Amino acid sequence: MLKDGIATRPGVVDKIGDGQATPADGEVMPVDCLGLAVGSTVAPLPGTAVVAAVQKVTALLAP
Repeated sequence: MLKDGIATRPGVVDKIGDGQATPADGEVMPVDCLGLAVGSTVAPLPGTAVVAAVQKVTALLAP
C-alpha cells in the first residue's frame, strides 16, 4: 500500500523537470520525488541515482 499523497502512474513520460513530470497525455503533475522504473539496463541520466531495490531508495531519501 502507498502512503497518502503517493501515487503510481504507469506510462510514457515526455518531460521531467522543474518539479513536475509531463506524461504522454499532456497532464502536468507536480512531483517532490520521482521514481523512474525503466525495466532494463540503461546509462544513468544526469542528476539521477541507480537503485536496484526499494531499500536503496529509502537510504537515498534519508536525511
